[in-house]
Amino acid sequence: DHLKSAFLANISHEIRTPLNAILGFSSLLLKENRNDPHNFSYLTIIRKAGDNLLSLIDKIILVAKIETNQVEIFPQSFHVATLFRQLAAEIRNKFSEKEMQLIFVPPEEQQDGLMIHTDRELLRIILTKLLENACRFSERIQVRCTAGLPSDKMILFQIEDNGVGISTEKQKFLFNRFYKMESNDRFHQGLGLGLFIVKSLVELLRGKISFQSEQGRGTIFQFTIPSGEM
Repeated sequence: DHLKSAFLANISHEIRTPLNAILGFSSLLLKENRNDPHNFSYLTIIRKAGDNLLSLIDKIILVAKIETNQVEIFPQSFHVATLFRQLAAEIRNKFSEKEMQLIFVPPEEQQDGLMIHTDRELLRIILTKLLENACRFSERIQVRCTAGLPSDKMILFQIEDNGVGISTEKQKFLFNRFYKMESNDRFHQGLGLGLFIVKSLVELLRGKISFQSEQGRGTIFQFTIPSGEM
């Protein structure tokens, strides 16, 4: 498994380099063709396809690092509300074509906002993947993201949606590698690695994750991680 993971990581790195060049030049061409609807439309498709491929490559590299214990943790102190604002902009932009109500509830336990000392990038990846999953499986959806302090040493994050939900028989496979959920109207494109990555990173941050779901009524994901020094 280690050799397989290392091989996949190396191949992914080799693909990533020329792909970055394609994405870079497509961005330049998009700027130059803003007034040409025909070309702009085609270039937008190229850019989105490239972004999707880059996302898949990054997932493969991250899974390879997880399986070979090479994920490094760089803790820092930051405001949870600041991270929420960044995520809100990114998710709204990515799913702009959907009829979506995205609600971020900033924590109010402290006057200046809740501080956390953890790896910001790993926490961003965890929240992003959970939010993307919530938004992906319904055309009209409400997603609510909250954070709070259930104890002095832990912080609780909760992502709640009113989407299609997950059937009981599928729930036990949810965090497995390569397990792909079906969306409401089409097969979700991807490798089925998102929730495997989420669970692995939560555990790397010395946390725990759980979920509740009912088909047709939505899903709630909750995870806790230490709020202080790691």
